[in-house]
Amino acid sequence: MVGKNLKEMALFSPERRQEILDRILAALRTDNRIAGVLVVGSGAVGFEDAYSDIDLLVVVTAEDDVNAVFREWRARIEEVLPVIHCLEVTYGPNNYLYAFLLDGFLELDVGFLCLTNLFAKRERWKIAFDRSGKIENIMRSSWEKRAKPDIKDGYLSRINGIWHYIIHGVVALKRRQPWRALHYLEVIRNRTIELAGLRMGLETKHFRQVDQMPNEFLTELKQTLVSSTDTVDIMRALKAATMYFFREARFLDKMLGLNIGNKLGAKMEEYLKLIENDEAD
Repeated sequence: MVGKNLKEMALFSPERRQEILDRILAALRTDNRIAGVLVVGSGAVGFEDAYSDIDLLVVVTAEDDVNAVFREWRARIEEVLPVIHCLEVTYGPNNYLYAFLLDGFLELDVGFLCLTNLFAKRERWKIAFDRSGKIENIMRSSWEKRAKPDIKDGYLSRINGIWHYIIHGVVALKRRQPWRALHYLEVIRNRTIELAGLRMGLETKHFRQVDQMPNEFLTELKQTLVSSTDTVDIMRALKAATMYFFREARFLDKMLGLNIGNKLGAKMEEYLKLIENDEAD
């Protein structure tokens, strides 16, 4: 009986994933309000591995039809596919997403957008079908004209206020609130990684390319990890996270001709030394 249940609950296979993809694309073709559909992400190049999910972008011809198409297709997809649960996201006017969890624990993400608002967010995409004859040109030209990441803006958004997290992390430890201190520690660590991503030109959203960072950097960052709620361990990790954050900040200072990291880093180092002396007393 146990073996039968496990078989019924088996993870999806690449073959099953392809079958699901073919089925949903065939269904979407029947709606003449849809100008075309794009397979995006790793699915556009044959999927990264056996664990990859399916990401689709449904391009609706008329702006006035986007909401109606979006609303109707949840029920239609639930009729066509074995849906366990559905997450609905509204990004803005006429910009929607369904994230479906299917039997076999396969994720299917289906975005809905108007043709006039279409642009390439990522490099990997493939046209499943295009009734308009315009999608490929829109995607290629928008990718070529995409704005470069604003390194300065990204830097400032992460260094401004970092002192708040450092100080409140220490205060949480003083108040015997280790879980709160761990929260602040995580913010400092994540911002350190995000600064490194800006410097290296790697994407850190959802940590997509963090594992591609140099081993030396990632090994050093292990010093910011803790395996308990021991206050001594958390303080050690917090000091390490602060040190590595401002090291990255100084790199970006040099790139951008700024002096924020040097100035603020010196003050935070002074603060941590004062805390250390206070503990010694």
